[in-house]
Amino acid sequence: METRTSTISRFRIDHAVHPPHYSMHSAHSHTYFELFYLMHGSCTISIDDKSFTLSEGNIIFIPADSIHKTSYIGELSPERTYIEFSQDYISTINESLGKNWASMNLWGHILYIEKEKREFIDYIFKEIQKEYNIVDRYSDCCIRELFQLLIIYIIRLDRSADNTNPFLTNNNPNNKIDSEMISAAKYIAENFKNNISLKDVASYLGLNPSYFSSKFKAYHNVGFSEYLRNTRITHAEWYLIETNLSLSDISAECGFCNSNYFGDIFKQVNGVSPSEFRKNNKPKKM
Repeated sequence: METRTSTISRFRIDHAVHPPHYSMHSAHSHTYFELFYLMHGSCTISIDDKSFTLSEGNIIFIPADSIHKTSYIGELSPERTYIEFSQDYISTINESLGKNWASMNLWGHILYIEKEKREFIDYIFKEIQKEYNIVDRYSDCCIRELFQLLIIYIIRLDRSADNTNPFLTNNNPNNKIDSEMISAAKYIAENFKNNISLKDVASYLGLNPSYFSSKFKAYHNVGFSEYLRNTRITHAEWYLIETNLSLSDISAECGFCNSNYFGDIFKQVNGVSPSEFRKNNKPKKM
């Protein structure tokens, strides 16, 4: 699978327990990769035109630039950890095992870690989280070593990545509507910084705006305006955590007309202001 990856180095780990039936705002894409580990509960993850059902102990690697969304199912409170990372965090593995190793063993593959073997996996995740929160001159080096150990260890433990069919709940690459909606989401991911409209995306796809609007909402479960807003907010969250850009600069980078409007929309979605979000989530330097 070919991907259009960003040249910006990126690493972020996040652990959370969600309420039952929690679902992401909307599907989204980004130029970095993602490792998703479901520790408790069940969920469905849609990646482009495929949908997978995961349960406790499953790990999935999500390719860069893929349109994906997670929805939790069942009555249990789901617990998950995910890691966002750029290509350079697995460069040593690629150098040792070959440039095609990642596409054959990671992207879009699902692994299952047996319960009795999860203790060490959970320990590595916790050590990575600890180093991520330290942020001193040694932390990035430690994170890279631990992360590559984690990947090799889970690949060694499980070979179900050779066959993802048991996890598939939908696989219909010839569905024209899906293809159109995936193309629309990718167009938004590449152009959200600009002043784009529903008519712009419909024109790009060669579709009637009314037809496109109804199909977009049916596929993504949210309307175009809300989807675009959520895409911009997701990227703003990253800038707030990973950079020291001012709110005005972040507002401009994420396609908001001004910083005041950005602040109002951000608080509407997250319940806190951008400044509060940054204070609560940005790792503290030692």
